Amino acid sequence: MTGKLGKHATSLVLVLAACGLGVYAWRDRATVSVDERARRERNVFPAWRREDLSRITLSHDKEEVVLVRALAGDGMWRMTAPRDGEVDAALVDRFLSTLEFATILRKSSGPVPGFDSPRARGTIEMGAVKYEFALGSAASTPEGAAYFRMNGDSPVVIGKELAVDLMKGADAFRTRTLVPYLSLALARLEVRGRVTSFAVERKGNERGFVLPSRSLRVSRERLDKVWRAFAEMRAEAFVSDADADAATKDPVLSITMTPKDGRPNGELLVGGACPGQPNDVVVVQRAPTKTAGCAPKGILEGLSVTEGWLLDTRLFALRDDEIEQARLESSPTGAVLDVARKGTGFRELAPEQRDLSEGESDAASTLIKDLARAEGEVIGRDASNALGHGITGRVTVTHAEAGEEEVIEVGLAADEGGFFVRRRADGAVIRVSAETARKLLPRANALRPRALFSEPLAGKPVRAIETRCRGLAQRVSRDGDAFRLEVDGAPLAADSGMILDAIDALSRARADAWVADADDGTFGFDLDPCFFRATFAGSGSDGGGGAAATRTAGVTFGADTITGTYARLDGDRAVFVAPQGLRAPLTSPFIDRHRLVVDPYSLLGIDVTRKGVRRTLDPHAKDDAGILLGEDAAGILTETVHMGPPRRGEGFEDAVEIVLRLASDGGKASIRFSLGVAVQRGGRPMRLLRIPGVDATLAAPAGPDDALARLLGRP
Repeated sequence: MTGKLGKHATSLVLVLAACGLGVYAWRDRATVSVDERARRERNVFPAWRREDLSRITLSHDKEEVVLVRALAGDGMWRMTAPRDGEVDAALVDRFLSTLEFATILRKSSGPVPGFDSPRARGTIEMGAVKYEFALGSAASTPEGAAYFRMNGDSPVVIGKELAVDLMKGADAFRTRTLVPYLSLALARLEVRGRVTSFAVERKGNERGFVLPSRSLRVSRERLDKVWRAFAEMRAEAFVSDADADAATKDPVLSITMTPKDGRPNGELLVGGACPGQPNDVVVVQRAPTKTAGCAPKGILEGLSVTEGWLLDTRLFALRDDEIEQARLESSPTGAVLDVARKGTGFRELAPEQRDLSEGESDAASTLIKDLARAEGEVIGRDASNALGHGITGRVTVTHAEAGEEEVIEVGLAADEGGFFVRRRADGAVIRVSAETARKLLPRANALRPRALFSEPLAGKPVRAIETRCRGLAQRVSRDGDAFRLEVDGAPLAADSGMILDAIDALSRARADAWVADADDGTFGFDLDPCFFRATFAGSGSDGGGGAAATRTAGVTFGADTITGTYARLDGDRAVFVAPQGLRAPLTSPFIDRHRLVVDPYSLLGIDVTRKGVRRTLDPHAKDDAGILLGEDAAGILTETVHMGPPRRGEGFEDAVEIVLRLASDGGKASIRFSLGVAVQRGGRPMRLLRIPGVDATLAAPAGPDDALARLLGRP
């Protein structure tokens, strides 16, 4: 027997030691240890065990606030008095931090007033540790400090932050969110209003909603406006039950939220203006809990929408950054184009398997953006013969990470114009423009880089230019460093700057997008096309001992689009969209714009003749200085409106004649021009003018601070 006891003696000792440590640990949790007191000697609360916090009460102004926390489960705080409801976790956490780190400013001596009728009382429960405290009257210093007593100990002085927090009422902890459920939690949302109403139901993935009345997809972008309104539905202030009932007696909106997990429905009422806050409206949450507050009035705009407005007119719900793969198929030809993202670029999967170059990846990215943004007019759902009695193509876009795939089918041309497309997801039939339909079918140039010229033109000398647009034909030849210009066969002074700008614009031009492999007659090239053609000098030799052959590069412009102009390169059948601003520098008249540029210090006088009455201005006199030319100005820079004689309505039949008398040539030199009417060009105020010897109407800036406007303001 003794042997057996000896055999187990060590084990018994260890068990007893463990039990003793457990008892010690339990007793230590029930009291404040010496170490805790030492570490928190200056703190108001001698021990702070946040993980053990379970209940806090604050009583003042006939209101008792009770915050409780379940130590099991999610461990979240909740208010149980003066009303049962959720609290704002961040506000409660900030309050707990104030309690935890509050320090004693000083101990008090002698009797302290205010504890017979404390401003606030409270309790804090942390497991077996419980604090009971009272907030007395204000202390003399520092500002905002107050007397504080805990568990019957001697009073101390605490700082303003703790004193203020102990006086907080229930509203200081209540959650400001008036909406019971997030959008991700909803199976259905219904909004009924005085004027407009709508309902949406979730279908399929987390992002998919449809209009139950029509079984058609809801636009994600437009529904986001509704979700933003709910996100902004936060209480700026809380209102009483009586005020809430009065404001929502005839509600502006009634909202029902149906969660997808079987929880109780959420019910909201949006009423009239908040008492004393005309920019806010009363929002009442009637279920699953009861609360009411003042929310920004702007939420009404986001929620007062119609089902028609919410209807998705886009072909795909996936956004461009969500599309990982796009496959375009043509039924008649069997052609396929399949591209997928690979790292920061793209890989072609069909008709070839290869990694795309940087320029080709840029084109693939543009293609996917075009697909994601493609939209049209929804005309119905599964309409009879809606696809024009046949399918010409199919587009499949994939979001592999989310396991989503969308398919649309391309039909034949619609009788009313455009093409029909059907979304497989909801059966919606959509009429799209011919321009959009072209982007849905595989093309040979779909992955063509946007740079127009594979061999750079920048820096190569130009020998000649030929351009024609809107009946204006121009030829430019190079004579050394100078340019010679003929407009409609007549020689005119050339503007070298404009010509060099045109050459630079052509050299650096990039397509906004390649849209067709060849002209099908719908791009406007057969109307009155504009073209620009430049002949560049070669470099080196042609291999036979002579100078290298010249190179000609040109572009022809067709009809305008919303974003630019259809165009094609000389010797290339493919059609692209040229960016806005490319055609103007290539086809505008190259006549000299600097005929009015003079040295301001060479001016002797300015003669202004109107209706036979002439007035002479001194450009250097204080009252007349800078009327036409300021100290930093070099003259009036013009642009060409049109070639040929003046047209009716331009104002040159009763023009104002201007003569700039110059100091050169013994004071006999002068510059003459005539002023016509004011016009708007490109959104800018301009004044028409003509110069003798130049068969063209020009325009110069004529804003309120411009030289011409100030000049014409003179009698």
